[in-house]
Amino acid sequence: YWQETNDDVKTKATVTATPTAACILVAACMHRDTVNIEGDGWTKLIESEIKDDVQQRMTVWYKAIEAVQTTVTVNQASNARMSLKCFALYNAAVLSVVDNAVSTDGNFLPTQTTGKCRLYLLDSVYATGSNNAISASYQNIDLRSAEETSFSAWYDYQPEQHATPTFSTTVTDYTANTAGMLTIDIEEE
Repeated sequence: YWQETNDDVKTKATVTATPTAACILVAACMHRDTVNIEGDGWTKLIESEIKDDVQQRMTVWYKAIEAVQTTVTVNQASNARMSLKCFALYNAAVLSVVDNAVSTDGNFLPTQTTGKCRLYLLDSVYATGSNNAISASYQNIDLRSAEETSFSAWYDYQPEQHATPTFSTTVTDYTANTAGMLTIDIEEE
């Protein structure tokens, strides 16, 4: 994966991905205004539920690419909080959305694993200081993470373990509907 190191206010986010083999490249953006992705060949997978009155949400695109350095740029209509992450999914054939949810109590229990690799994307309108706003709880799997203050991702590449993690916010005095989760199943070739 490749990610920005902040979720500050901006109109453009850019990440350079360098996959080591042909893959499906996933671009996931947390944003507060309408966004578009530059370049040809991208397919929009999902725009998540909107959180709170600040209109924060996540949008995910993907495309098949060869092992070539690729610059991914997402533009936002106005100067607002935004962050971009990219993931190279090797031997992937099809992506499907399993969960698109906001949390009333700050906790997330994804749909039970289907025996496929998974990508979990979570965002929060609020954070506590410089601490990450989302935490993961799991056993018997080695989740890979790409974390930052308000937008984090976890990749489960061990579907044979049949384990489903749970997630929660670390925000003190959580306000309902200010954090969201996308669960994406990855069908392998």
